[in-house]
Amino acid sequence: MQRIIEQGGKYTYMEYIVVVIASSLMLRKHSRMEELRLQIKEELRTKNRKN
Repeated sequence: MQRIIEQGGKYTYMEYIVVVIASSLMLRKHSRMEELRLQIKEELRTKNRKN
């Protein structure tokens, strides 16, 4: 995001929108990965308790 602001006028409005949408999708994908990792950690923790 910082790069877009620094370069200012080089980007057109449409390009800016595309970048914003793409980065938000990446963030959403990343947070989903984090959720999965937390779920796996919890499952491992409960399995360890049972043993």
